[in-house]
Amino acid sequence: RFEDPLFAVAMRLQIAQHCVGSVGTVSVTLSEDTLRRYAADRRASADHFPWLARVSPALRLTSEVEGAGERRAEVWRLLRGENGAQLRLRFLQSGQVKHFEGERGAERKVRKVFASGTVHYEGERGAELKVRSELANGEVHYYEGERGEERNVRAEMPDGSVQHFEGEKGAERKVRIESANGSVAYYESEKGAERAVRLEMPNGSVQYYEGE
Repeated sequence: RFEDPLFAVAMRLQIAQHCVGSVGTVSVTLSEDTLRRYAADRRASADHFPWLARVSPALRLTSEVEGAGERRAEVWRLLRGENGAQLRLRFLQSGQVKHFEGERGAERKVRKVFASGTVHYEGERGAELKVRSELANGEVHYYEGERGEERNVRAEMPDGSVQHFEGEKGAERKVRIESANGSVAYYESEKGAERAVRLEMPNGSVQYYEGE
């Protein structure tokens, strides 16, 4: 497995040329999967697109700047002839990046990258659901629910503990924490005012709590 994305593309190209017996006279088209993987890598750069277009003219990556103001964005597409599926959209002001999969006209959002972390989506175009967010501090949050109403149901913390939540979007309350040491704490009350009411220890002992 090659760590550098451009080097990986070059090696796949070399392998493809070797397989067809190319000595520079046979045009080789990089696979769609290879180019999509390259574009999805955070280290990918549009500076490499001219080289990619030279080695694979039939299927290539392009970059254009579209829009104005806060919507002004760099758009990457996978171009086959004149038709191109959108792969990536980077807003120039905020730095937010959206990644897409799917054919032209059916591109669906699969990932949104912020400075604070990454949000993952599933579903067809226009019906994408937020399913997971990975924060820069190491937390991973999981979501369930209809589009626009996705609620946080679980959070995996950097210390190995797992927090569970119940309630509608915006009112999710912590109900249980499973610690890395095997203990499980239970909570009651509304969001922001949760209090521990029971603690189950790995040795089977149970502690109960009262009060605010």
